[in-house]
Amino acid sequence: RVGLWQFTYDTDLAKRLYFDAASSLVLNPAKKYGPYVPESSIALSEDRREIRGYRKTNGWAVRKVFYCARFSRPWTTAVKETRDAFEGAGERYTLDFADLEKGETLEVRVAISTVSEKNAVANLEHEAGRGVSFEAVRSATRKEWNTLLGRVEMEGTDAQRRSVYTALYHLFVQP
Repeated sequence: RVGLWQFTYDTDLAKRLYFDAASSLVLNPAKKYGPYVPESSIALSEDRREIRGYRKTNGWAVRKVFYCARFSRPWTTAVKETRDAFEGAGERYTLDFADLEKGETLEVRVAISTVSEKNAVANLEHEAGRGVSFEAVRSATRKEWNTLLGRVEMEGTDAQRRSVYTALYHLFVQP
């Protein structure tokens, strides 16, 4: 329910992130049923450190997913982007972190909920709230995945083992 990312900008080029709740990695090949994301919303916080909203998707299930994204430092500017309306409904922003020095790290934490925006915020606080380090979350996550995937012991080639463990991973991610 929560994902954490660290971005380190090692150049003097612009330090930006593109935030797009209206697009999807899933292609709607026929495009005859309309966009895969027919509805989404983005609300930028006044302190420039958090984005909340939702996106409704048309895929194997029609569903609404609420999210809360929190940044370790405020963005300096947020530019609203435009796109072809068929590609998905909703706003997209490019966030500029011009105050980041070369080599500094930006951390982003994103939580989701299929119930409400309030629950997405609660998921973020519970699983990766303020004061919880990136490394602590990473270590706990690795331990939990090893426990789940360790339920199966098998012999086989590396390719066979990779195939089985990948299938188990998919099973636990999207049951």
